[in-house]
Amino acid sequence: MRDELLGAVSQTLDGSDSIELVLPITEMPKIPVLDLKITVAGERVYRTSKDESARIVAKYVVYLAREAGLMPAHNAPAHLIDFMTFLFYHPSDSYERIVRKYVDAGYTVDVGHPDLLPQREYLISKESELEIEARHAFLAWGPEVEEITKVAREYVIADYLSGAENPLIGIPYFIEELKRREVRSRHHVYDLHSEVNDVSQLLAYIRTAVAAAHNNGAPTDKARRFLTAYFAYGYRWMTFARCKVPFNEAFTITVEDRRAIYFQPERVVNRHRVSPMSHLFKHNSWHMVAFADAETNHVSVRVADASVYLKTWNGWPKVRDEKSEDITEDRVDEEERTFELYLRQDSREPRRERIYIEAPLRLTRIQSWMLNLTISITVFAFFLLVRRIADPTGPDDHGVSHGLTAKDLSVILVPVAFAASFLLVRDTSTLSMRIREVRQSILMAALFALLTAAFFLMWTHYIKAG
Repeated sequence: MRDELLGAVSQTLDGSDSIELVLPITEMPKIPVLDLKITVAGERVYRTSKDESARIVAKYVVYLAREAGLMPAHNAPAHLIDFMTFLFYHPSDSYERIVRKYVDAGYTVDVGHPDLLPQREYLISKESELEIEARHAFLAWGPEVEEITKVAREYVIADYLSGAENPLIGIPYFIEELKRREVRSRHHVYDLHSEVNDVSQLLAYIRTAVAAAHNNGAPTDKARRFLTAYFAYGYRWMTFARCKVPFNEAFTITVEDRRAIYFQPERVVNRHRVSPMSHLFKHNSWHMVAFADAETNHVSVRVADASVYLKTWNGWPKVRDEKSEDITEDRVDEEERTFELYLRQDSREPRRERIYIEAPLRLTRIQSWMLNLTISITVFAFFLLVRRIADPTGPDDHGVSHGLTAKDLSVILVPVAFAASFLLVRDTSTLSMRIREVRQSILMAALFALLTAAFFLMWTHYIKAG
C-alpha cells in the first residue's frame, strides 16, 4: 500500500508520519452483528455507512471485471455504479415479508432455483411508487435475471436476499434514488418514461459479463475473481473505516464482534420452522470469514460456554469453500484445534479469499452421558409399568392386587428425580439449550408417560397402597 500511495500523497504529508485513509477492514455477513469493535494501529475506529461501503464495492467489482476484459468502459450503460450499489445494498424487509408468505404456503424459495414469483409480486407491490407497469417490466427483466441466478449456483450458496444473484430486488431502490436526485436537481437527470429500457440494458450488461466470465464452467483466474467477488458481495458487505495509519511502518487491524450462531450455511427464511429432529445428532455452526484480505490472516472461533465443546464424534472443525464443499488440499502456516478454540493463521499466496469454518458442537461428555442415561432409565421404567398394565393378572374378587406394591413403584419412579433435575436446571446459555433441545424433549415425554402410567395403575388398583 505504501508503494501505491507514495507518489500520490508525498506532497501532502508535510512531514507527518501518518495518513488518513478509508480502509477496507473485513467482510461481514448480512446478519445482525452486535458489539462490533474495530481497532486500526491501536486506535478505535468506526465503520462507514453501508450505502457508502456498497458504492466503493461496486467500483471495485467493476474494476475486477475490466481487469478480466469484461464490462468495457466504452459501452457501459449510464448509472452502472449506481445500479450495482443497490444490488449490494438495499433494504430487504418488505421483500422478505413476501418471501416468508410464499414459504409459509409451501413454496420452496430458498433452495437455490431461479424461481421469480416472489420477485414478481415484489415489483408489483412497488408499482405505484416507481410509476412503471411492473408486469410488463418483469417480462423484460426476468430472462436476464434467470441466467445470472443459474451462474451464481456454480460459485456460492443460494441466498434469496442477495441482490447480486437476484437483481430484481434491488431495482426499486435504484429507481427511487434516481427520482430523488431529479427532485433535488433543477435540471433533467433521468427520464422516468425510459426506466424499463434503461434497467433492461443494465441487466443485459451484467448478464453478459457474468456469462462471459463463467465461460461454460471454465473461467480464467481473473474472471473467477470477478465472479466470486460479485456474488459474495450480494450476501456479504465489506466494512470500511476512516482512520489514520502510519505511513512508513506496518500496522495491525483487529475486529471483534458477536453474532448469532447459524446451523446451516445457507440463509433460511423461517429458521424457527426447521425441524429440531434434523439436529438430533448434528449441531454444526457455520462461520464464513474473509481470509485473504491482509498480508497475514488470523481467525479464531471460541466457545464461551463451558458446557459446550468444539468437537463431536464426527471430528474437529473443518474448513470448506464458498459452496460449503470440502477443501481437499489446504496447507496453512498454523492451525490449532482444542475443545474450546479453533485457530487458523496463514500468509501463503495465493489462498482462498473466503472460507467457511464448520464447527461441530456438543455437550461435555459427562453431561451428555448423564442425560442419555437418565433418558434410558426413564424409558425402561415406563416399559416396566406398561408391561404390568398388559399383564392379565389383576385384582382378585376381594379387590386384592397381586401386582406391584407402593414400594415397588417407588423404586421404579426413582428416575423421576433425575429427570426433573435435568428439566428444571437452568441452561448456561442459549447455545447449550439448543444442543439439549431434542434430548430434553424426549426426556420430558418419557417422564410424563411414566407418571401417567403410574397414576393409571393406582387408579385401577393394580398397585396396592400399603
